[in-house]
Amino acid sequence: MQKTVDVIKTLLKQLNDADVNTMFLVGGFSQALPLRKAITQAFPDKRVLTPRDAELAIIKGAVMFAQTPDLLTTRVMAKTYGIDINEVFDASKHPDKKKTEICGINYCEDIFDALVKEDEQVKVGEKRSFFFSPVHPEQTTASLRFFSTHNKKAQFVTDPGVVAENVAFQIVSPDVSKGLHRNIELNVYFGGTEIKVTATDVTSGSSAKAALRLVTESDVIAWNK
Repeated sequence: MQKTVDVIKTLLKQLNDADVNTMFLVGGFSQALPLRKAITQAFPDKRVLTPRDAELAIIKGAVMFAQTPDLLTTRVMAKTYGIDINEVFDASKHPDKKKTEICGINYCEDIFDALVKEDEQVKVGEKRSFFFSPVHPEQTTASLRFFSTHNKKAQFVTDPGVVAENVAFQIVSPDVSKGLHRNIELNVYFGGTEIKVTATDVTSGSSAKAALRLVTESDVIAWNK
């Protein structure tokens, strides 16, 4: 019971900008009178309610959402999501150990480029677009590796707490006539239960889609934002 109360206290601290005055207890455990009493005593300024058929509330909610997905209009991101990119090396902010030379240009590798941040609110169905370019003029394929973290200070995908997400994502860019002056358009779609990504090579129209599956390694050069 104390662990449950502690979790609720943590959640309320994270919602310090929200005016929370009512809590609903749902699920089978909500029928336990000692637990309800402990929560009521721990939060005397909140209304603590248990709806009818509380033990079925979660499964009913899942069924309702499956039948009517637009019931959910916004979501708060639980983690920061981003991709692994290369940036032109800047000695004032990039460590030497991350420096790599490609075609005579120094790049910083393993950059964690955030697409959406933890605690950020996004609308269900919202689309965000990002553009990237190759770091090698003859590069014809690239793997986009997706990562997530609770570390709000993460700068590199090798930083503590940054983990690879479940994405296998490769995009083909067959026309190399423009060298480095090519774009990959990355569209990120926020659904009610997942994040979908689509990458399109603007020159050729080649595209690929994925929905956050595990990528353990990349055998091609990353793309530069």
